Amino acid sequence: MCFGVLPSSGVPIARSTVQPITEAELRDPSIQSRLQSYDKEIEQKLQTPTTDDSIFIVEDTNERDELTNADEDGRYEPMEPAAEKPEADDYDEETYNRLVSAEVLLPKGDYEYIARVIGRKRDNNGNPIGQYNPNPLLDTTVLEVEFPDGTIQDYAANVVAEALFTQVDQDGNRF
Repeated sequence: MCFGVLPSSGVPIARSTVQPITEAELRDPSIQSRLQSYDKEIEQKLQTPTTDDSIFIVEDTNERDELTNADEDGRYEPMEPAAEKPEADDYDEETYNRLVSAEVLLPKGDYEYIARVIGRKRDNNGNPIGQYNPNPLLDTTVLEVEFPDGTIQDYAANVVAEALFTQVDQDGNRF
């Protein structure tokens, strides 16, 4: 995770590690005056007036926890839990498919077009349709494929895999 830090120069910098100001530091008048002077410098650099001079003054510890997203034990949770990286152990073969984003030559009507696999077909409950198997002959998953004209059609994974491994010569003959 990367954090954006705004120094008094007004030019943001990226840092992978940051540390919040402690509650004791927030109560210190010298720190408060430094924060207010920082706000004024940023206001001058960015030419935008700040609306609240007491933005860093926190009187209640519960409000402090809301600002930093700390739990009762003092551990910090990410402000955007959805932005966390998934754990390697959370890998699920059923939801992952190697064919997604593949471009293949597939039949549509009387012609064949280069189409892109955009994802797995899902039922009304959001569950993937079909059973994944690493052997393409036994893979019963259904994939959604997008054609150049924008239409989306469903194809069996083994049809898409066969199209990937089928070669076409210069005359358009498959072998």
